[in-house]
Amino acid sequence: VLDGEGKLLFVRSSETYENNTVGTVTDIYGNSYTGTIYSDVENTETIPWANKRSSIVCVEVAADTVIRPQNMMWWFGNMINLTSFEAEGFDTEDVTNMSHLFYNCRSLTFLDVSHFNTGKLTVASSMFEGCRSLKKVVLSNQLNGIGDRAFFGCSSLDLLIIPDSVS
Repeated sequence: VLDGEGKLLFVRSSETYENNTVGTVTDIYGNSYTGTIYSDVENTETIPWANKRSSIVCVEVAADTVIRPQNMMWWFGNMINLTSFEAEGFDTEDVTNMSHLFYNCRSLTFLDVSHFNTGKLTVASSMFEGCRSLKKVVLSNQLNGIGDRAFFGCSSLDLLIIPDSVS
């Protein structure tokens, strides 16, 4: 659901909603959210919110909710006004492609994707390319396929943290 304030919120519902319509979604906990509805995003090959990218300032998953995408290529790419991203709630265990995931998110200054399970990831090219305001990134300790352009154009990047693996 993309609300009128630019917040893209991922929720889980037991109801069926028509994709790309304006309305109210009730999640599995009974909470209601109003805005543009994007349905079946976990299984889509396209980015349903692509034409609204420049209006999105915040991305998060609703509390106690798990979203299991199959492919995250370009999911948040070109969200030029994105300033806040919360990775908790995304179960990325089966994701193999995160190419251009945050491409050109030029307003983002901090990003923590350490919660991403990237064990099956094979493509992550240009994942952060063009994020010129990005100062700090916390990565997963098992990021594969990142490539040499991952941080191209990230001219403000001061700190890259890759946590030790947990035994």
